[in-house]
This record gives sequence, C-alpha cells and structure tokens, in this order.
Amino acid sequence: MNKTNRFLVGMVCVLSIMVIGLVAGMLIGGHCCVPADSGLAGGAIVVGYGVLSAGVGGLIGLALAMYMPARWLVGSTVGLALVGTVLGGILGKVYLDARAETAAHLERAYEDMLKYRVTLVHTDAAPARPFQRIRFDWGERSYTVLGSGGEHNPACTMRLSGAQGAKMLGALRAVEGVVYRHPAPCAGTPGAVQHELDMFIPEAKPPNSAAKLAITAACLDRYPALAEPFAVARQIHAVNDLPENCD
Repeated sequence: MNKTNRFLVGMVCVLSIMVIGLVAGMLIGGHCCVPADSGLAGGAIVVGYGVLSAGVGGLIGLALAMYMPARWLVGSTVGLALVGTVLGGILGKVYLDARAETAAHLERAYEDMLKYRVTLVHTDAAPARPFQRIRFDWGERSYTVLGSGGEHNPACTMRLSGAQGAKMLGALRAVEGVVYRHPAPCAGTPGAVQHELDMFIPEAKPPNSAAKLAITAACLDRYPALAEPFAVARQIHAVNDLPENCD
C-alpha cells in the first residue's frame, strides 16, 4: 500500500472510531454520569462526554493508522466504517427526533400562551412611521398592519409565529410593570402624542391586565419600557414579506 492510500484508509479509520467514540461516550455518559437534577445542563454534559470519548477514539485511530500493518488496517477500517455509519445514522435520527420533539413542545407552550390583544399607533407627530397602525391578536395568531401611507394602503393580515408572539407578550409585560407602578404614566407630560397603545391580556386569574396610553416623547424618556412593544412590532414588520401595497 502506497503512502496516499494508507493516508486515505487511515483517515477513514480515525473518523470511524471518532464517530463510534462519540456515540458510545454520549450513551455511557447519559446513563451513568449525568445527575438526575441537572436539568437543561444534562444535554451539555452528555455532549461533553461524547466529545471527550471521540477525542480519545481519534487518538487511538491515529495510532492504528500509523502503526498497524496494511492488511490488518484495511480489514479493520472496513468493519469500523460500517459500524460508524450505522451509529452515525442512528445518532442523526435521534437528533432529528429530539428537534421535532422540542419544536412540538414549544408549539404547545405557544398555544397555551395568554390570548392577548394590542393595538399600536404611530400618530402624525411620530418621528418615524414604518406603519400607521398595527394590531396583534394572539387568539387569532395573526397581526393586521396599516402601512405608513395610512388609509391609502389597505390593511394586511399576516400570520404571527410563536416566537414573535412570545416576544410581543414579553414587551407587553414590560408595559404592564410601568402601569402597575404608575397607573397614568403619561398624564401631564408635555409635547404632542406620538404613539398610542391599547392592550388587553386575559390573565389566568383575575384581574386582567389592560392599558390605554397616549405616549409623548417626554413620557418615553421617563419610561423607556413603553417603547418595547413598538420596537418588537417594527422588527416583526421588517422581517415579514408583506404585499407591496402594504409597505
């Protein structure tokens, strides 16, 4: 066997043993070395054992590739490659199944999220108007936007993803915190009203959360959290592909 062929066979041998080591390390580490109360860290611990085992396997494979007689190296590599391919396929399937399970779990969590509603308006006094009015309804899992052209643009309804819906709810909770501490946060603040917010969150236990605010620039300076729903709305509006007549 010439040097080139030995190098190629050796590489296959090393990679095969590393795959076998990765799977073996994850299985053994997951069954005997991960504390029951490790929570989300458990996955990282399992992967750590797999990587460590793969590294050790790589060193063993390198030693075999360098010093094993050519005839034995070829035969061993064929067997190791078959085992590594099977285990790699199993590992890939487990990974895809885990991703699907995680996605399904997140989707169930999103479905159980409180069915909030909020309408956000940029008035004519707003310094920037990516849209005139936008309304989010998690009960419908959608939002409706009226473009910056106002009544010259039709209102377009778009689907709201789970991650987007959760992000908006988080922003509304920030507003809720301001209103809880200051029931009329913008009352008496100077300047023209630039933004309007009308939100309703049906809580699991009463009372429900609601707020209707006319927001000036001075109010935003005093309570920056009131800008969070508008920032999230701009992000969602920017990433979704709206029909041209809705821009």
